[in-house]
Amino acid sequence: MHRAELLQTISDRYGVAAEYPWRRYPQYAVFRHAGNRKWFAVLMNPPGRKLGLATEDEVAILNVKIRAGENSLLRGMDGVLPAYHMNKETRNTGSACVSICCLMTRCWICWQTVMT
Repeated sequence: MHRAELLQTISDRYGVAAEYPWRRYPQYAVFRHAGNRKWFAVLMNPPGRKLGLATEDEVAILNVKIRAGENSLLRGMDGVLPAYHMNKETRNTGSACVSICCLMTRCWICWQTVMT
């Protein structure tokens, strides 16, 4: 799934627009719960080495929020890592080697809980 498609899918499914809060990282997109304004997903592209990968190339990732204790639902998938730069108990990161669409589908039940 390309970046534009992902942005549109999240907008359509959750009724929120991407926010770009960091001047230093203008391409990093944050998605917030419309009611409480807490983040439920962050789209980033850090260097692979920051994810423990053997590359300096940027890697497109999507950090998603889930309920504590449910991270094992996703971490068994190829390309799903403990959250980059966030709470690893309630966040997971999907890298470019995992289908972001698949990650979003697997998170749907978790996101429903987070979004309410």
